[in-house]
Amino acid sequence: IGEKATTREEEFKAIFTLPYAPGTLRVAGVENGQEKESRTLETAGKPARIRLTADRTEISADGESLVYVVAEITDKKGRVVPNADNLLSFELQGPGTLLATCSADLKDCTAYTAPERKAWKGRAMAVVKSGREKGGLTLTVKGTGLKKASVSLDVK
Repeated sequence: IGEKATTREEEFKAIFTLPYAPGTLRVAGVENGQEKESRTLETAGKPARIRLTADRTEISADGESLVYVVAEITDKKGRVVPNADNLLSFELQGPGTLLATCSADLKDCTAYTAPERKAWKGRAMAVVKSGREKGGLTLTVKGTGLKKASVSLDVK
């Protein structure tokens, strides 16, 4: 598409205006004629499944330890669908508590303690609190039209 300088004067930004078209966009950082870094963006398909990522998989059986689990709505190729706002249902099994669910949507008035949450920009989060018993916890997330996902946590 083009090349622009990214000096202090430009606030280290290169801005290009393009018409929307599905596909792949590749951006490269060039210094002294050599490519130093690049990123690729691809248009996501339709929402198909849920991907869960926990910040840890082992927690203490102290009744106070927390695990933050990010739920992402992805297409069949695993790309986050940035406009997905599906209603997600969170269910925890085992010696622990589903403490909260949330998203970054400032307009969402749903109680944090609710086991259901609409995704915002393809993402939502659950906070799981350990109990005082050792064992396994399983967080399962479901959404209409999406392949459900589960993550296992070990309470030690």
